[in-house]
Amino acid sequence: MFNKRNYEPKSINDVIVDDPDTHQRLADYANGIRTEHVLMHGPPGTAKSTTAKVIAETRANASSSVLDAFINPYEGVSFSEKDLQRVEREWSFQRFGGVGTPVTVINEIDKMPPLMREKLKAFMDEQGNSGQIIATTNNRHVLSDAMQNRFDVIPMPRVSHETLKRRAAEIISEAGIEMDDDQLNDLVQTANGNWRDLTAGVQDMVIAHKRAA
Repeated sequence: MFNKRNYEPKSINDVIVDDPDTHQRLADYANGIRTEHVLMHGPPGTAKSTTAKVIAETRANASSSVLDAFINPYEGVSFSEKDLQRVEREWSFQRFGGVGTPVTVINEIDKMPPLMREKLKAFMDEQGNSGQIIATTNNRHVLSDAMQNRFDVIPMPRVSHETLKRRAAEIISEAGIEMDDDQLNDLVQTANGNWRDLTAGVQDMVIAHKRAA
């Protein structure tokens, strides 16, 4: 049975970004070489949340197994003052577990209420370099310049047609499906640089293939 989750990146090396400099920068964060706050921005389906999770997991696994419970991301739309207090406690626990720079992931930070974003900004200033926020957004313009200045802002643009095509061909081959070049191009064109749409399209094709077999 085809499972889209099996094709999600498991390590930073699995993250596919067209620009090698951007990939190296993300790898530096995963490997703890860089520890600034990070804001990944770009259109939906460009693996921002997945990449943030991979970075957090890599850092946790390199430090201590007791940190497994602290890599689940927060969602900006529901982030509250209680969550901010929880982050502070989690960072203390991570430091106790041997992490030099604790990590927290916040998805869609643009959906966080403006007052809450201000409180987060104050928290980041208060903590200094003692912890790291890895945030994602589809709408960078919603964030104030002051907020963005707290982050290393990394663009995550749509993936090129050829890059998506190579990956789609690998997945389809593993699934045991034959597809000519025109069919493959149509599939990738429909995805329009969106990893999520690509894997959904492949899943539909695998299911249809098995039903017809």
